[in-house]
Amino acid sequence: MNIKPLILLVILFIIPSISAATIHGTIYDTGFNILEGVLITINTVPEQAIVSIDGEYDLEVAPGEYTIIFEYYDGVDLTYNSEENISIIDNGDYLRDVILFPVLEDEFPEIEDPYGEEEDSWWLVGMILAIVAVAYVYLRYFRKKETKTELDEDDAEKVIDFIKKENGRVTQKQIRKSMALSEAKASLIVTELEHKGIVTRIKKGRANVIILNKK
Repeated sequence: MNIKPLILLVILFIIPSISAATIHGTIYDTGFNILEGVLITINTVPEQAIVSIDGEYDLEVAPGEYTIIFEYYDGVDLTYNSEENISIIDNGDYLRDVILFPVLEDEFPEIEDPYGEEEDSWWLVGMILAIVAVAYVYLRYFRKKETKTELDEDDAEKVIDFIKKENGRVTQKQIRKSMALSEAKASLIVTELEHKGIVTRIKKGRANVIILNKK
């Protein structure tokens, strides 16, 4: 028995069952100009990726549901794109011409912030800057005013009493030692009293002589 005709018959039945459908078409921009060099990906298993030639594309797929992504790059920048969903019911020819649309700025992928969402990071930075600003204003103005008042009402009076006890004439070093003040604070008190006309500071050698003014 010659089995060649039988084998040929079996092959003829098998070929249609393993053939795939063809999806093809032309790619345009919004001005209906043909776009060349478009990257095309389709979620087959495994995924297929091709680059269009002369604005034409051709994909071989089995029946199923697919998403085709079209991306056109100007250098490294994505400038046009489109996404098409297509249902392949059986083998055959599927014509799908595609129009790609300009990519809006917010469509570009954002760089993931390793420390959290970008908006949260900016919010946190804003809060820190606000706290720093409030602290600066307090230390620069309110705290300075508070310190000045404290000197006027407390330390300044003590210094005046001390100078009176010393017959109205002392050195700044004597004030600092007798009242256990730092050099900076003693100088601040004397400066304040001098500004108000209560005392006169005279430079004598390396020392400052403080004289209580007569009223």
